[in-house]
Amino acid sequence: MATYNGEKFLAQQLDSIFAQTFQDFILIICDDASSDNTVQIIHNYIKNFSSIDLYENISSLGVVQNFKKGISLTQTPYIALCDQDDIWETNKLEILLKEMYFLELSFKNIPLMVHSDLSLINENNQLVADSFFDFKSYKFKEDKDITQMLGRCGVMGNTILMNSLLKEKALVLIDYVKVHDYTIALLAEIYGKRKTLYLPLVKYRIHNSNVSNSIKRVEKHYRFSFSSLYEINTKLPYRNEGRELLLEKLLLDDKITLEDKNKIKIFLSYLYLEANSIVIFYRLMKENFVRKGIFYRSKLLLRLFLKNRLLNSVF
Repeated sequence: MATYNGEKFLAQQLDSIFAQTFQDFILIICDDASSDNTVQIIHNYIKNFSSIDLYENISSLGVVQNFKKGISLTQTPYIALCDQDDIWETNKLEILLKEMYFLELSFKNIPLMVHSDLSLINENNQLVADSFFDFKSYKFKEDKDITQMLGRCGVMGNTILMNSLLKEKALVLIDYVKVHDYTIALLAEIYGKRKTLYLPLVKYRIHNSNVSNSIKRVEKHYRFSFSSLYEINTKLPYRNEGRELLLEKLLLDDKITLEDKNKIKIFLSYLYLEANSIVIFYRLMKENFVRKGIFYRSKLLLRLFLKNRLLNSVF
């Protein structure tokens, strides 16, 4: 668990962890120089739960580096990632571990990852949506699907259980991208095996302090209409997140198949905008790198045109 100024919801997250039906775990908490009561709350729990190992950063490392530190400190065969403001379903660890054991029966000595769906709750624990996958229109193939992981991904870090082989891969490459779950999910898809569970095992809290999602963004999702097609800017999905550096690094690995490298190159051509708008849009649609939906894709096409016009006017 990575914490930073999480006093408001931290106790609920910790309570849900120590209410798990599976209890044979060590909870590693890395606090990123919190200035509120986060550390004191953790110390109060340590009095009752000896399985907590707390590490306090002298200065802030940032989200990705703090998670990396926590992952690097693990010495167990499996690692589950945890946010500071969610609520776990009581059988989360038990279910994820059972699925991991099943994976290991068929796949030996490779990186493995199990992840699940989530429900959405607000600051008052009121249900916002039954399924994060449905809310975001995420569907996962049972077999390997590198195009999904390169683009829209959909794997949420707070549902991930990975084995130590995936951990070792992630620690080498996790520095490049702004969100650690993208790196872990992509590496599992390329080098190992993923298992997706369409069962919400985390109550994912949406609030305006949330790093990746907020109430405002959720409300915007629900208010989407034809008029929003005119609310166009030039921001394009997935660009300027550090993905380019990670993907360039992966292209240097001789262990990655030519087919996977070709998919990576196609996605990189979008990130670098190496063709005209129509060609880029066609590639994105053909490979299914982006979310489906006529409104979303129409806005994306308009943004591509605007971005290309802006770049052409500059150069």
